[in-house]
This record gives sequence, structure tokens and C-alpha cells, in this order.
Amino acid sequence: MRSALPKRFPGSTTPAPASGGISYSGGHVLIVSALDTRPAFAISTIPVIDGRQTLRRVHGEARFAKLAQVMAADRRRRFAGGLSELMRMSPTSRTRN
Repeated sequence: MRSALPKRFPGSTTPAPASGGISYSGGHVLIVSALDTRPAFAISTIPVIDGRQTLRRVHGEARFAKLAQVMAADRRRRFAGGLSELMRMSPTSRTRN
């Protein structure tokens, strides 16, 4: 985003740094803005600030419980020396339920 901001502040020879993001990255923008004083401004559009709660709301209790089971099984497998598995982030017509 820095290169998209040609405006210079008085006394500065470089573009003003900024941060911006939507959804999950919007949540990151809020954190960066709170911790780093260098950005001149921040744009956070529809920030997700609680990923766990967002997953629960979007997918519902039953699907969220299934997701928690899949993640727990994956953690146990990795802890035992096995490989992690990949999972689809969006359902397909075959995996909707």
C-alpha cells in the first residue's frame, strides 16, 4: 500500500506509510495501528477481531464442532510424528454437509 500513496508530509522526502486491510487482514491492521507509530493512517474495512467467534457464527455450532474435532485429530497426529493434512476452506457440491 505504501507505493500507492504519493502524498508526502512536510519535511519528509518519502511517501507516508499506511496500512490497510479487509476482513482478517483488517483485524491485523488494527493491531499494527495500535503497536506501530510509523503509519500515517490505517484503513480497516470490516475487520475480523475474533476469528474463533467468527468461524462459529459463520459455520454454525454443529459444523464448528466438526471443525474442532478435525483440528484436534490433526494436532494429535502431528504430535505423534505424523503429517498434517490439508482441508478445503470452502465446501464443494460433494462436501456441503
